[in-house]
Amino acid sequence: MLETRRHLELILSTAGAAGAGAESPAARRGILMLVAELRRAADAAHWEAEAALAQELQRLVESPSKLVGLARKLRTGFAGLERRLWDRLTALRPALLSEGEWDRRVA
Repeated sequence: MLETRRHLELILSTAGAAGAGAESPAARRGILMLVAELRRAADAAHWEAEAALAQELQRLVESPSKLVGLARKLRTGFAGLERRLWDRLTALRPALLSEGEWDRRVA
């Protein structure tokens, strides 16, 4: 997921560097590829909530809105998806949690 976030930030920074009104079709395609990959993974794992979130991100990217205006929504959506996936992963493998995180979870 960290690699996905880096990729998203690279795409958004490239789109933003072109100017506030400019939009790169390549940037939009890159984000769509990221979202589609995450959606396929969520569908394959039968994670309905994550798949729904990825579907919403896909709808946002496919909308005719300017990509620059979507940056905040995309970052928020990816952060929410990352949080849900981290929670699922640590529920399966609690050893991944730091001692402080473990204490907060069991408190």
